[in-house]
Amino acid sequence: MLKPKMLADMLQAEMPFKYYANEFPSGAPDASAWVRLTGGYPPSDWSPRKQPSMQIVVRGPEKEAVRIEQLAYDLHQHLHQRREFYAGTTLIRRCTADQSGPFYVGRDENDRLLYSLNFTLVVME
Repeated sequence: MLKPKMLADMLQAEMPFKYYANEFPSGAPDASAWVRLTGGYPPSDWSPRKQPSMQIVVRGPEKEAVRIEQLAYDLHQHLHQRREFYAGTTLIRRCTADQSGPFYVGRDENDRLLYSLNFTLVVME
């Protein structure tokens, strides 16, 4: 079963940064990201096919604005239209971006920049 921690670990290995599952823990560095699975589509009645949605939120301080924005774009490019890869022991058949690029969502309560990326996955479990 695909879990956010598996996705965070996969991203950590492929695109070094600090990724967390589901939310930022207290004490997380300003420049970090979380990965969460969201609703997606209903599972297939006839096969082990599932289509969860994945959201990644990247944050960082104003002084690292260029690096944080670039990371968001790099993540988008790295994941959009990617096929046949593993997150932990789960085979992800396809990953498709839900928007044409990262979405700037503003600043958090500590004035850190926030970018959101959303993807639809096809998983065979």
